[in-house]
Amino acid sequence: MSKNVLRAVSTSTVRVSVGEDSIQPEAGDTFVSSAYVDQVTQRALAYLVAGYPVHFSGVAGTGKTTLAFHVASQLGRPVTLIHGDDEFGSSDLVGKDSGYRKNKLVDNYIHSVLKTEEEMKTLWVDNRLTTACQIGETLIYDEFNRSRPEANNPLLSVLSEGILNLPKLRRSGEGYMAVHPEFRAIFTSNPEEYAGVHKTQDALMDRLITIQLEHYDRDTEIMIVMKKSRLPRADVERIVDIVRELRSFGVNNNRPTIRAGIAIGRILASQNRRVRGEDVFFSDDLPGCPGHGYRQSYPGRSAGHDGEGGRGDPKVLWVRKARQGERLRGTPMPKRIMKGVQDIRTLSGRADEGTIPYKAYMKLSILEMEKFRRGKEKQSALERVHYIDQRFRDIEGERQKIMTSLEAKGIRRHRLPGHEKPLTTTAPRTTTGPFKIRY
Repeated sequence: MSKNVLRAVSTSTVRVSVGEDSIQPEAGDTFVSSAYVDQVTQRALAYLVAGYPVHFSGVAGTGKTTLAFHVASQLGRPVTLIHGDDEFGSSDLVGKDSGYRKNKLVDNYIHSVLKTEEEMKTLWVDNRLTTACQIGETLIYDEFNRSRPEANNPLLSVLSEGILNLPKLRRSGEGYMAVHPEFRAIFTSNPEEYAGVHKTQDALMDRLITIQLEHYDRDTEIMIVMKKSRLPRADVERIVDIVRELRSFGVNNNRPTIRAGIAIGRILASQNRRVRGEDVFFSDDLPGCPGHGYRQSYPGRSAGHDGEGGRGDPKVLWVRKARQGERLRGTPMPKRIMKGVQDIRTLSGRADEGTIPYKAYMKLSILEMEKFRRGKEKQSALERVHYIDQRFRDIEGERQKIMTSLEAKGIRRHRLPGHEKPLTTTAPRTTTGPFKIRY
């Protein structure tokens, strides 16, 4: 008697929950809220409440990330944090396929009928942009211009039309997702950076409201350094004045930043020292100090000139000597010649008839060697693929033999190893609440 064979195959996509992945920014003990910080915060909040994304743009050390955390904490919503990366693609923002699940049922209860059911489910895992748009979190995209422009394309429809396009979920009816009305976005970038950054597409910049950030005013910098280092105000004022004055020298007027002042203050506080010109540790031996390598003493200096504003004041010494262009020991400082692009000299346009044949033959030799090496690599790869395919066939043959022998003993196929349903479809939750971050 011949058997009637019935076979059904179905495919679908399943979205897998990843659990809670948000952060909760909160102000630390060293956070300083000055008039300048409050003004920028209120301005950014006005844009965000109206539904527009905010972009903090400024050089290093202007507090872009700290302000982004502070503004996000004022909104009172969970926060999703993303750091720009050159390796990012769109899937790192939106989500991607993360494996599959296959279920197979073989029913031979009636010997004359063989019923086979196969179900293939593709597992889709949401990434942070999708999660933020779905539940209405505040997105902080820190240094977003470090990601390639094409990776940020999903943001265009999110920020403009309020729709997140998910093409790979269209088979399950979830190809489009409406952005939650409470979703807000805060971006930060450094336009002066030259390494590891990309030019941002105009379409994205047109959707952002950019707030240009400059270095803090003197009073704010003094309060910040005092909170971070816990030094007396008189010492902090000298440190801040030195850093701000040195910032005005040279071509790059953005360094040193306030981080240099914080570093000097913390190092001095850890060593229980003060900002004094006669202190060798501060004036000459302090690593990272703007005056490192220079001595604040000179023969014949009187003790009466060591006070603030006198000849012994380190602020006055560094500023005066830097302007005079000489070392503090009295040795003339070598003059630095600044050159620009117009000073670059190349051999462009010059004929080099004597070396052209030599270079050509060298290139041909290199190409031939690479061609031979690539051929060997290709041959080795093909042999390995052939061996893997043969092994697959052997495995399937052995598997069928074992299945046949087990079925002959009356063991039904759906009870065999490899056909059990997984216990859960949800990834294990690793946190019990939002990750708290102090700015």
